[in-house]
Amino acid sequence: MGPLRDARQNVLDFSLAGGVLYGAIWLYELANYAVAGLAGGNALLTVNGLLPVSVTVYGVVAPYSKLVQTGACLTCILLVLATIRTTELRTTKTALISVMGLYLASVQWEYLSQPYTGQLFMREILFVGLASVAGLALLVLLGGRFRVLDGPFKGSRARTKADEG
Repeated sequence: MGPLRDARQNVLDFSLAGGVLYGAIWLYELANYAVAGLAGGNALLTVNGLLPVSVTVYGVVAPYSKLVQTGACLTCILLVLATIRTTELRTTKTALISVMGLYLASVQWEYLSQPYTGQLFMREILFVGLASVAGLALLVLLGGRFRVLDGPFKGSRARTKADEG
């Protein structure tokens, strides 16, 4: 592989990763809108520019709707991840796995936001911590299966051991 091929591959990889992050926002909010509507609420999707801002729900919504929303989002991300499994798009795969961690942490955010009266700062710390732990755990669990953790990491360790011996 020449340097030009590597540069093109990197541009494609980072472009797709950016698209994944943008699409993940839309996926989450559209799933929220659909599930809230199906669960009995009157949902309203608010868009600001190119990004969905929020979903406002009028009426009573079933308490399991956030779990269904998160499950639907995770399923979509897993399907995309399985589709690009054999490619060399490591940044895109890492972005997908990170988005899955954020989706898992969002369940905590949604359920604590209902009756919660504590400080917002503590909720944000808890959310970031859960998202980080979930993302790292998913990266370790899925990284080898989806070929995210092989390549430069594996090769650099092998070279280090060879240099020592």
